[in-house]
Amino acid sequence: MGKITIFDVAKEAGVSKSTVSRVLNEKGNVNEKTRRKILKVMEKLNYHPNSSARSLVTKKTHTIGLVVPNIIDPFFLQFIKGAEDVGIKNEYNMMLVSSNWQVKDEWRYLRLLEEDRVDGILLISGRNISDSYIEFLESEKTPIVIIDRVLEKNIIPTVNVDNVNGAYITTNYLLENGHRKIAFVMGPNNMQAALNRYEGYKNALYDYNIKLSDELIYHGNFTKESGYQATQKIINDWDDVTAIFYSNDGMALGGLKVFKEKGIIVPDDISIVGCDNIRELSLIDLPLTTLSQPRYKMGYTGMELLIKIIENNDNIYPEKIVFNMEFINGQSVKNISAR
Repeated sequence: MGKITIFDVAKEAGVSKSTVSRVLNEKGNVNEKTRRKILKVMEKLNYHPNSSARSLVTKKTHTIGLVVPNIIDPFFLQFIKGAEDVGIKNEYNMMLVSSNWQVKDEWRYLRLLEEDRVDGILLISGRNISDSYIEFLESEKTPIVIIDRVLEKNIIPTVNVDNVNGAYITTNYLLENGHRKIAFVMGPNNMQAALNRYEGYKNALYDYNIKLSDELIYHGNFTKESGYQATQKIINDWDDVTAIFYSNDGMALGGLKVFKEKGIIVPDDISIVGCDNIRELSLIDLPLTTLSQPRYKMGYTGMELLIKIIENNDNIYPEKIVFNMEFINGQSVKNISAR
């Protein structure tokens, strides 16, 4: 027997094609007895409606585009998993693409996804993007939710963590443990998370009446290699720095490599803290004091919000959802208050 069609279902059930269509699309008045009969016939014939044909009727594809900065970076896997679980629960397919940290590629993929008529787009975009880009996103009719990007204008729903407060808590922990000369390894200037973590570091120093020293600020790009290079400079520049705040754990891993090569013991010789609680930390003997953001929950919440917008089919007022970061007290900080 060839492929089962809607005509076969209608014939077997003794109803019209339009009646079967109304049952499939949950529209129109079909009495419960007839509806159950049609569903039973569909199960008997093993009929699966063609998604393309259904989308012509419903104007929906039941597909959501997910754009991430780097599809192979383990950091983003929990975001993706959270979004995927909500999509599966609500019977949405996902079309996953990687922008490779390039705004121009994000723009290109967004246009391609819209041409493929996805019902909505979930965009993870850590880097700062221009006002014109934000205005472009807002002007598009396709619903969109952005994760990990703080927008000045409240025109698109966003899901973020409080990086400022997280970095403040971490820096304050170092200060409470007697550290006063704290080097800070900053992430890229075009990433909002990096700027916010620097702000939290500055605020904590200010509240302790410690003058900010630009000479203690080192720049990286959130990679292990840049953390390695920054740590070498810190060691060469200073002999009295007692702690280093790496604004992500990838750079902290680079720092640990330098310490191992030079025989520097953490935390006996120097204290360090990181941010993000990446999986690679489980491979090292020393539990790192760090911050953890609820990546799975952020992806889950972002997808929930997007589906709500799609299915309500209205222009709800954009939401700003902000999660707190969890402070994880490891064993990489020494209390030197008695010095």
